[in-house]
Amino acid sequence: MEGKVQSVLPKSLDKYVEVLFLAKSNIHPHLRRSASSMLSLVSHEMFSSKIVAGMKRAALRTPEFAVNAFTEAISALTLDLSRYAKDFLDILGPVLASPNPLLHEGVEPCLVAVFSEVSDSSAITELVDGLFKILEGCHGKIAAYQQRVLVIQLIGKLSLSGQSSSVSVIEHVIGKYHAYLKSESNE
Repeated sequence: MEGKVQSVLPKSLDKYVEVLFLAKSNIHPHLRRSASSMLSLVSHEMFSSKIVAGMKRAALRTPEFAVNAFTEAISALTLDLSRYAKDFLDILGPVLASPNPLLHEGVEPCLVAVFSEVSDSSAITELVDGLFKILEGCHGKIAAYQQRVLVIQLIGKLSLSGQSSSVSVIEHVIGKYHAYLKSESNE
């Protein structure tokens, strides 16, 4: 039985990406949840080649619909996502920096889901650094006050999540906040 499942899983993941990530309209949440249950069977190799690649394409094409599907997919995974921290920032950073406020509503739960699946402190530090780079404008200047507050709140949620409560991570976050606030007060 296990062999049959593993033989059809790659094609199923291709269809999953096509239907849920690359949809041209919003998919109902219960359909996303039920379809995402198969992701508990995904290996790191499949995740990297199928899901991450599909997320990258979808974030460029239809981020307003894809971000909600990303959240469901990440929540259904049983993998440690530490090695994909940079990928998630590359995928969601431009969406977070977008001037469209509707996109921001979907990015926050998605990144919070990523935070809950990351256990390595160096990956958490990488996520913190990436969020500060977004705040500083690596994907374009964030002019809207609400966007800046959202990114700052995400940094706070990341630094207070259970996996990142090590002293070194908290010290790193405090140092980054201090440098950011100092640069903001000089502007």
